[in-house]
Amino acid sequence: MAALVGDALSLGAHWSYDPREIASKLGRVDRLVDPTLNAYHKGKRAGDFTHYGDQTILLWRSLEEQGGKFDSQAFMERWKEFFESPGNITYKDHASRETLSNIQSGSPLVEAGSSSSDLGGASRVAALLPFFEDEDLLAQAAREQTTLTHQSEQVVDIAEFFARVAFRLALPDNEKTPSEVLQEVAKELKKPFLVNAVAAAVRQAD
Repeated sequence: MAALVGDALSLGAHWSYDPREIASKLGRVDRLVDPTLNAYHKGKRAGDFTHYGDQTILLWRSLEEQGGKFDSQAFMERWKEFFESPGNITYKDHASRETLSNIQSGSPLVEAGSSSSDLGGASRVAALLPFFEDEDLLAQAAREQTTLTHQSEQVVDIAEFFARVAFRLALPDNEKTPSEVLQEVAKELKKPFLVNAVAAAVRQAD
């Protein structure tokens, strides 16, 4: 899966926002490298996933276990077990820590999502794509799985946006460019922040 390849490739430079540091210490990141630029992924090695990739795999395995159907309870049971296992090496970001804290405080698994506005929940949607042939059902699952760890309305909207864009680009008869699909979906969802962000990105790309 391209999303997981990209995640593993990004591990070495993940959360380093200084292009000069990346260039001087890693060169062009066109190969799998150890995460040596910061301590967030301590214990990980070249070829491993970031915590986003780890969660994408968790979602993928949950879907396989459920016969291709998305089950919120089943996914969160797997998610909780993974993050509470001392043997698993993965970074617990703010959203994960808050979700776990909510669970430990008594919140039901499917209602314990954090208030975080990062895109960790939305980043998992690639795992859904092979299991859905209907775009609307895919979008619904994308939103639902995101709320389990991220209850920010904007993050949930972005998850649907990611899912719909990926679905349309993967259609065998798609003849539109990525920029056209991005703008099309943003306009359909009628979310000003998405429309503006996509417009700015397209202008920069041009």
